[in-house]
Amino acid sequence: MTSPFDHPWLGGLFGDQEAADIWAPQRTIAHMLAFEAAYTRALGKVGKIDEALADQVAQQIAAFKPDMADLRDGAARDGVVVPALVTQLKDAIQPSTDSIHSGTTSQDVIDTALALTLRDFSHLLDARLATLTSAFDVLADRFGDRPMMGRTRMQAALPIKVSDRLVTWSQPIAVHRKRLASLRPEVARLQLGSAAGDRAALAPNAAQISREMAAELGLQNPPTAWHSMRADIADYANFLSL
Repeated sequence: MTSPFDHPWLGGLFGDQEAADIWAPQRTIAHMLAFEAAYTRALGKVGKIDEALADQVAQQIAAFKPDMADLRDGAARDGVVVPALVTQLKDAIQPSTDSIHSGTTSQDVIDTALALTLRDFSHLLDARLATLTSAFDVLADRFGDRPMMGRTRMQAALPIKVSDRLVTWSQPIAVHRKRLASLRPEVARLQLGSAAGDRAALAPNAAQISREMAAELGLQNPPTAWHSMRADIADYANFLSL
């Protein structure tokens, strides 16, 4: 079945290439690789592995081009794509090292990739809302004082001005931008919990590792993992519905 979002002509009505690029699987994989590269560099920073080796490995991770067919098979086998991706990385990176991904978990990789996606999408969405607000302002300047008929139940009511109609469209957009500004840091957060979510596998360097990773990825650095605390993601989804 053809999706209307990438249909050869209906996509012009429903599609959004900029948003599609942000949510594209290739972009998600790039975010997962960015997580793994940042993790390896952080291990070097805290002395878990040689820092020069860590940087060398991290550069290879960031530039890695995975076998997408193998990732598809791996996801079908494991339920998530990360194990297959990590296996490919370990087979490809030279010199080989057991430190790749060790001490993290698939949920860390997936949630951090989501956080990076939401960060980028929020930037696009805020820019779009700003553009829409500016368009309303232009209309108000040009036509705001002109009279028009108000409506009630789709029937003529009392006369209003064009600006009265426009404000009912523009005012919610201003509120949405304020809400987006408050939500952005709540969802653009590093996920790092290791297997059980308690960062025990990263002791005694967990705090420094997370700090280094968050700084490299441009994400907030929460003090604990949020694997099972999804309220902020739900709030963001509700915001999008508005």
